[in-house]
Amino acid sequence: MPLKIELKPGERAILNGVVIEGASDGRTEFVVLNRATIMRERHIIREEDANTPIKRLYFALQMLYIEPAQRETYLPLFYNYAKALETTLSLPTLKFALEQIVASAEGGQFYEALKICRAMIDTEERLFEYSRVLKEHQKPIELEIPDDMDFAALAERFKARAQETAG
Repeated sequence: MPLKIELKPGERAILNGVVIEGASDGRTEFVVLNRATIMRERHIIREEDANTPIKRLYFALQMLYIEPAQRETYLPLFYNYAKALETTLSLPTLKFALEQIVASAEGGQFYEALKICRAMIDTEERLFEYSRVLKEHQKPIELEIPDDMDFAALAERFKARAQETAG
């Protein structure tokens, strides 16, 4: 099935490992008639920008997709990143998404895996932002402890109360 691609002026894409760029005088349109690996510049993550667990997974997937000759380099990285995420993710939806990414990659459907991973990156960014906001709004606990506080006597009272409740 033919695929019609339209590039804005100056927009870049990778087509079977070749970088192409939209003409500067207007939109560039082309039709791909056979199977090809195509990735728009806005979906490409540079290695130095792969600075989160899910972005690292995405980078390895991306390289598997656009550089199949480098499979021996990027496939072990992909599996290492996927395994690390599998052990750390706790949200069921993210775990399910990771399972789908791995299944798609194992089936050679790297583009599908990349689409799912892009959605995970969005979720990861929202979670990091949420965590940042929580930390900013969290007030440190300030306890005022009197200088004459007898902690040994306080501990004895707690033990006695616990024994009364248990017995």
